[in-house]
Amino acid sequence: MELNRTNTDVFKITRFNDDSEFFSIDAAIFTEIISHYENFPVTVTKLSEVNTVHKEYSNARSERFVINVGYIKNYREYSKNFFIKKPREKNPNEAIPYLNLQGCDAPIPKLYAYYSEENESDIIITEVVNPLHEVGSDFMLREEIFKPFITATAEFNSVKISAEYKNFLFQRYDIVNQKIIPYKEKLEQIFIQIHEQEKYARFRQSFSQKTLDALLALHGKMCRRVISMERGLYHWDHSPYNSGWSELQNKLVLFDLEATLWAPRFDNIAVWIGGNDETYASKEVLAEFYLSIYNQRLGANISVDNFLYECYPLWLASKFQNTVWCFNDCDEKMMYYADLLANSKL
Repeated sequence: MELNRTNTDVFKITRFNDDSEFFSIDAAIFTEIISHYENFPVTVTKLSEVNTVHKEYSNARSERFVINVGYIKNYREYSKNFFIKKPREKNPNEAIPYLNLQGCDAPIPKLYAYYSEENESDIIITEVVNPLHEVGSDFMLREEIFKPFITATAEFNSVKISAEYKNFLFQRYDIVNQKIIPYKEKLEQIFIQIHEQEKYARFRQSFSQKTLDALLALHGKMCRRVISMERGLYHWDHSPYNSGWSELQNKLVLFDLEATLWAPRFDNIAVWIGGNDETYASKEVLAEFYLSIYNQRLGANISVDNFLYECYPLWLASKFQNTVWCFNDCDEKMMYYADLLANSKL
């Protein structure tokens, strides 16, 4: 897919300076960016790393910096922070979703500049946002945090994207056929390992043939419902930890966009309000709030009942995922999720 500039506010990086520690990005690109936004020529005087909460979220998948850029405008000194990220993997990269979603009223950080070439790791330069790094297990009980998260989710899921970008997403990972449907095979493998490997012996009495049969029956019904669902924009690692407050936009935005996909349209929100998890308000109230945003942005008229009918199988899919994850980690919570599913109706 060719990456074209989507608007004049985004700069494509074409030059590097090997002497610069920030992925070889030097002062010249920031001179261009800041001069554009200040609508006045500036002189960049220094680049320095800032120790912020972003560093706490560095992981093996990417390298990242928050840097402070000092500059002079009209003989006065100023400074501005920027976030720079470079994935360790070459594909998929994050410039693609940023370039396609910026300008589409998507709740994402402001993109200032990017570098992207085929078979190379992208580099993105965005605004600095404040991640929700203090979110605890009571996240869904705290209206002041959960409600803005629902707002950002509804805004993201209802973004109107171009036909070209939709076609690009169609060719990527298929959530239904490559993730949800294969849970059947994974459950059967789990049963075999539990009853053949001694390290899983503690699960044998609980994870019986009866339990497996109940899980497989539920999984089959769930898949039949999910396969026919309408698709929409999907944020892969959708959690409060991948969201943060944008001072520039005065709202919560979503980041870590490299795995933006096309999936069942309510998959992101169903994980949070599609079942019987405890929340600060009833799922009907939260569904009505989500739909007030989603319907308005898309000109749709989806009812709360239809919304929850779609969400429940997707919520069950998230519990199948938790069952598999916990088993892989030898976590005792595996049986909690397995029992929950075995006793669920669809």
